[in-house]
Amino acid sequence: MINLNERLSEFSYGYGVIREASDALAAIGVHATPFLPSLIHENEVGFDVAFDRPGVALLLQFKLGQKMERYRSVPPGRPAPPGLASPFWRFHVNTAEAQFTTLLNAEQNENVEVYYVAPRFSSWWEYSDAYLGNAVLDRSIMITPRAIDHQLRSQRTPAGKHRVIYDDSNIFICSEPVAILETQRDDIISQILKKLQTNPRPLGELVKQWTERPSVRASDTLRFQRLEQLRARARTPEDAAAAIFAIDAWSIGAQAIFITDPIDSQLTS
Repeated sequence: MINLNERLSEFSYGYGVIREASDALAAIGVHATPFLPSLIHENEVGFDVAFDRPGVALLLQFKLGQKMERYRSVPPGRPAPPGLASPFWRFHVNTAEAQFTTLLNAEQNENVEVYYVAPRFSSWWEYSDAYLGNAVLDRSIMITPRAIDHQLRSQRTPAGKHRVIYDDSNIFICSEPVAILETQRDDIISQILKKLQTNPRPLGELVKQWTERPSVRASDTLRFQRLEQLRARARTPEDAAAAIFAIDAWSIGAQAIFITDPIDSQLTS
């Protein structure tokens, strides 16, 4: 028998984040379509997305922070831990691995928004309370790969394994503790809206450009074969490209959400 009080699953947490993000985007009048892996098993691959409309891709990398009450003793000569309230949480990021570099490279595209998202709670019951209160995002941290990279570079810290440590109001990237600017839910919505207004690039162009980029992984041949298989079953080339974009994100643990400005919207007027 599973004791739901023991731990929160990343799947459940991710579902709550996706639901709230999609609802928040719908509230401002844009169309949000999360990628579901079951799509690639359909006889015909197709998204409920208008690829000819201005669009933005949102990538969310979920992390479950480990809850902590206090620090272990710090050996002499090691950096002092940041001052955090108890309890606090931590998760690990390896800035030298493909997951981080892929997300960081994706963020360089002006029509892609990328965030690490982690809860400020640990149990199933805390999650259930946040879910029912539509407060999962409000009780989570959201930080960009760019913010992590900037802070590490500002301290001349080499790429490698680092810890993100946070409490209810502060976030630090360690080893040498450096504060990171947190992004709020309304900030993400505002950024997406701004991109749809100022750079009305069709979503189809964005995803097709992604499929034409050099793969960041060694399995380039397998990736090409997968793309060809999807093209054979897809309704349009854009549907196949969007599937590859989302699968590439899924393969490193990130969730893709395709966002478009509806035809009857006044966002770009």
